[in-house]
Amino acid sequence: MFSVARLATVEDMIKLHGFPSIITNRADRTGRGRTRRLTLVGAVGSAALLAATTVASPANAVIGGRDATEYYPFMVTLRDGKGAHYCGGTLISPEWVVTAGHCSHPPRDEITVKVGGDDLEKGGSVRRVTKIVRHPRYTADPGNLRYDIALFKLDRPVAQTPIRIAAKSGPPGTAVRLLGWGMTCEFGNHCAEPPTTLQELDSEIVSDRRCVGVDAATDICSQHPTREAQACTLDSGGPMIRKIKGRWELVGVTSRDGDETDLTCVGPGVWTDATAYRSWISRTIGVEER
Repeated sequence: MFSVARLATVEDMIKLHGFPSIITNRADRTGRGRTRRLTLVGAVGSAALLAATTVASPANAVIGGRDATEYYPFMVTLRDGKGAHYCGGTLISPEWVVTAGHCSHPPRDEITVKVGGDDLEKGGSVRRVTKIVRHPRYTADPGNLRYDIALFKLDRPVAQTPIRIAAKSGPPGTAVRLLGWGMTCEFGNHCAEPPTTLQELDSEIVSDRRCVGVDAATDICSQHPTREAQACTLDSGGPMIRKIKGRWELVGVTSRDGDETDLTCVGPGVWTDATAYRSWISRTIGVEER
């Protein structure tokens, strides 16, 4: 069992992993200066920076979501060397997890994975990571994040049921569900205490024109159709799923902000299109495409 008495701060993670800070001072839309938070899901070359600023309280869960309404055996929480949740992931075979490339930077031997369950602290199967495979074209540049996908091999198989990767992500208007234990508000100091219950948000795929910096062949743009609700910091690497013929299938991996002019999480966001990487994933993990 893991302790989640706190989530990692930026200073903790920089000290632990040696990553540079990308927090910068910028004025908000009213002209008041503020420290910019790493927005949406951590579009950085370091998953370790998916955390609150020094003045912020611990971060929480999906903005505008709700407690999980069902059991997701494939849901994964990634922990750093201090046992702090820093990213999500998805079980795609008994011993392989897919996550965002920018979630792969902490030292491999310090990462712990908990698979299954909606409680951040309890249940599921705990494993170490024996191998990390980033996509060969992955770029860690926070200003030009591309091919943001990685695979983690577990030290031994788990009993939880993996999720199938969908054949296609779907056109604009396709209903999807987002899962994660990320922030529930734009700025961590306004959030309540971190819930231990997994959050879910029903949303939809939108036109690529809504997002900036999107590769139409390998990315998905998503935005909630009616309200300010979105995945946020600490949701990185987690799944975007779609129900096909009565079962959930994986379509996306939470990646980054989709609006270059907005310092907030809500609005358009970019997901790595997992369906575009089916062949690479199959070759890497040694499992035939289904």
